[in-house]
Amino acid sequence: MMLHSRNGRRATRAALAVITASAAGLALAGCSDTSSGGGEGDADESFTIGIVEQQLANPFFANLQQAAVSAAEDAGLEVMTAESKSAGDSATQVAAIENMIARGVKGIVLDPANATALVDIVQRARDAGILVVTVNTSLEPADAADASFETDNLAGGELMGQWAKAAIGDEEPRVAMLDYDLSDKTAAARHDGFLEGFGLTDDSPEIVGTALTQSNVETGQSAMENLLSANPDINAIYTINEPAAQGA
Repeated sequence: MMLHSRNGRRATRAALAVITASAAGLALAGCSDTSSGGGEGDADESFTIGIVEQQLANPFFANLQQAAVSAAEDAGLEVMTAESKSAGDSATQVAAIENMIARGVKGIVLDPANATALVDIVQRARDAGILVVTVNTSLEPADAADASFETDNLAGGELMGQWAKAAIGDEEPRVAMLDYDLSDKTAAARHDGFLEGFGLTDDSPEIVGTALTQSNVETGQSAMENLLSANPDINAIYTINEPAAQGA
């Protein structure tokens, strides 16, 4: 995980609370908070922060939100929550942040559905004096937010590829790739990492079929049905996430 932060920003209690909630959200993925220092201001002060996640039908995102909400509530904060409706749904997240700005939240924890589409609304929030911390993936550029606790998706993909290759052993690999839109930062990093870890390239003959999913169970299942019809000897499947894997 990586922490990007702007130097010289005053460490208020609001800032530390938002960062704590963000870091707690990634604790299950092995994130450590590299920030330090103490909060300032009235310890009895209560305020509201917003937590904007991606679709909670994905258990990973649901766990991130649950951990962040718990950390915020433990700090005595009020919490507003919102989620995107589907993979890549930045419009719902923009509307949620607009609502949070109007409600006067002190900070926002954001898991961006798109690395670039949220930049303008995040700038509006920061212009309104709201601290914005991204979790799981960063914006592009990363310093468009005040800080980012980011999953290393390339390294995660490499580990998946290494594990899959070891699990196949001496069998000839017959690999299916169930991706999400590869213009998406996270999807591309996981895809590239898997290939690197397995020792493949996009042109390798061991890859017998590819398909794009919407990162959900339904499209994972339909894509796998089609791939198995054409290639019944598939013995390894890469998927973008858990719901697509469940469908496959």
